[in-house]
Amino acid sequence: MKKIQALILVLCFVAGMAMAAETNVTSVNVVGYVKVQVVPGFNLLGLNLEAVGGTDPGIPVSLLFSNQLTGAGSAGTADNVICWDRVSQRYVYIWKYDDGANVFWLNAGGELATNVLYSGDGFWVLNRHPSAQDVTLAGEVVNVATGSVPFVHGFNFFGFPFSAGKNIQTTSMTNDGAYGSGSAGTADNIIAWDKATQRYQYYWYYDDGVNKFWLNAGGELATNVLALGEGFWYQRRGAGGYTWSEPKPYNLEQ
Repeated sequence: MKKIQALILVLCFVAGMAMAAETNVTSVNVVGYVKVQVVPGFNLLGLNLEAVGGTDPGIPVSLLFSNQLTGAGSAGTADNVICWDRVSQRYVYIWKYDDGANVFWLNAGGELATNVLYSGDGFWVLNRHPSAQDVTLAGEVVNVATGSVPFVHGFNFFGFPFSAGKNIQTTSMTNDGAYGSGSAGTADNIIAWDKATQRYQYYWYYDDGVNKFWLNAGGELATNVLALGEGFWYQRRGAGGYTWSEPKPYNLEQ
């Protein structure tokens, strides 16, 4: 049986034969979900879970959002999930088709979408409707020793690669290859999204050769958390790319 410690404070677990005691959850399968409210307009989400069972940890978009969000007869009126191809530096559009009898997730070409999301991926949800909608991201709690997220030169979507959150200052990005400098315009940036104002919030990696930390746009120490369910941009300005390798921040014991 698997035991997950401390995570009960940040995740709700749905599992048969589960027993909770203080901050411990014991279960045959550690399955979690993250509830996110998507407001009208753009919402930048992140996936912090894996597929339940099987050999591929990825979760198809059509399964992750099954019976969620609102469809229509055209991509321009339906809710969209928008992914990012870091190689081509282009968006990948997926939309929910619903004609009252048939419901599918389609790609921009009108074919059935086969896109898969992995823990550590970020993506937009475009809610084209006038009211906020609640979505539930469900899957299995990530249980690998190291969560790896590749960053190429340019723009990258990402989320925290584990079923938890972490302060921006304490990630292993600083050791893995984040490029810092004396100005926001030349350093690597992490860009968050404020869904209420529909505006970006910028953070950059300061490095003067002695001091190294993430700062906000006002030049103050960043205190924000890479939180569950949230997605971000990583703008890589350093030469080439690097792989962010984050150690697992909790214990899953047999």
